[in-house]
Amino acid sequence: MGSVTHPTPGMLDIVSFGKLLAAYLKEHFPLFEGCTREQIEQYAARQISDPSSHFIQESASPGTLDGFVQLTELAFDSELFARKMGRIDHVVAKNSSRNIGATLIRNGLEWAKQRQFEHLHFRVPGSADGLHQAAQDAGFYLVSTNVYFRKFLRDPFEILPHPNYILR
Repeated sequence: MGSVTHPTPGMLDIVSFGKLLAAYLKEHFPLFEGCTREQIEQYAARQISDPSSHFIQESASPGTLDGFVQLTELAFDSELFARKMGRIDHVVAKNSSRNIGATLIRNGLEWAKQRQFEHLHFRVPGSADGLHQAAQDAGFYLVSTNVYFRKFLRDPFEILPHPNYILR
């Protein structure tokens, strides 16, 4: 299994995490269309600094970051359903092959099992083709085919993340 990491401002590779997550978000999430690189990196930094999120990184060699899986413990859901629940938020890889995605998903599942999670769900962007089959191969099954619509009620770029979340 890859190494479990919670990036902190003192970590050598927090910028690598942020840039890799920012590139993934821009590619797969239409909400980020029109955002500047700095705005996306601010959002990524906020995700990285969330204490309920856990990151498992995959590196082919020391000092490199080839990809990571982000998992979040769901405290409210766990309490409501009386079982430990979590979510795979993102499976991010430099190389979008199905193999690295499958490895990251397996690593996330192993991490969750070691911590006695009983339920895990995984939101896969529609445009992340390789992850759909990798998720099914790992035992996930399709539970929703929701289609999301959006309408901006005010300029979405007026609301910026807090300055403490800016990557430097």
